[in-house]
Amino acid sequence: MVHDYDDYHNDTDFSNFSLDLKYLLPITDFRDTFTIANSFSGFHNKIDALGTLMTPIVTASDDLYDFFASPDKRISDAQSWHEHFYQWSYSYAGSTSAVPTLDAAHFYNFDFTTQKWNSGEISQMQRYISFMLGEINPVDPELTAQYRNQWYGGIAAAYSAAKVPVMIFQIPRGPYEQYDQRTFRTDGSLRDLQAAGRLTLLDQRAFELIEKPENFHDALHVNQRGRELLSAAVASAVTTQISSGK
Repeated sequence: MVHDYDDYHNDTDFSNFSLDLKYLLPITDFRDTFTIANSFSGFHNKIDALGTLMTPIVTASDDLYDFFASPDKRISDAQSWHEHFYQWSYSYAGSTSAVPTLDAAHFYNFDFTTQKWNSGEISQMQRYISFMLGEINPVDPELTAQYRNQWYGGIAAAYSAAKVPVMIFQIPRGPYEQYDQRTFRTDGSLRDLQAAGRLTLLDQRAFELIEKPENFHDALHVNQRGRELLSAAVASAVTTQISSGK
């Protein structure tokens, strides 16, 4: 999945996003460490990524603090996660709350601090709206294209060798996309990869229909209703693609 097919609609430089490297620690070895770190741009970012991969103890600092503060609770929590993680994940239906439904007259001056949200949710919504309205510049599209060509292209190449097709879908981007003032493009790195026959982009129109306030519980995540619609949209898009024989 991808947040937006358009290289010009990205507010995060994923090519230098070291935070999520912790998820790779259990499945990487010494050789992978240098390959992944070298994929970052700029000397500082390469060193930061290398340090994250070489010193997993740093990424576990919160766990260590929790352990020393309350070892019995930390051990009990860890055991519960190991025993029930899949059940919890499978049973989670999503939040039932929804963001406010706003017409054009109220959208541009609505005060989201009046909502019963935490500071992170408020900040996320404010950033989402500022970026959508063009008040925050996107990441250099060339950096986004380089990242996508390297990683999406690399993943597609690996699966292609095993005769497994790769399909990508554009997730519902947010609750207020109808007020988006950005210019949309129909070119970009992902579409180039599709044109080269390396992967398939599922029709984003079915997912854009979900981009309504009643389907989101914050600026980024769909709620229970949105999850149901998204699941149906993905299943339908994939089934259509498979049945077409493409």
